[in-house]
Amino acid sequence: MAKKSALSVSDKNANRRPVVVFTEHRGVFFGYVEGPTEGKTELVLHDAKMLIKFQNGKGVFQVTSEGPVGNCHVSAPCPRFEVNKISGVADVTPEAALVWAAK
Repeated sequence: MAKKSALSVSDKNANRRPVVVFTEHRGVFFGYVEGPTEGKTELVLHDAKMLIKFQNGKGVFQVTSEGPVGNCHVSAPCPRFEVNKISGVADVTPEAALVWAAK
């Protein structure tokens, strides 16, 4: 049996998609979603975290491709978070999801 990495996505999120959600009020949240997100203004995020501060020199989309690196500040996790007034949803790379999980 292969040893599971400490940074692997938990089993409960294995069938969920990692995303970063942007809101009308400039909120930026990471979490895992079930089902489609296109055109939705409300979503439920599992294992959600809020991006409190980012100063990475590459813009906010860096957290979707590399995760919250550098001088980024991330909140403690929330098991289930209902987000509303969504202005955008961005897919997160598997590598970036591992960085988010480790924060």
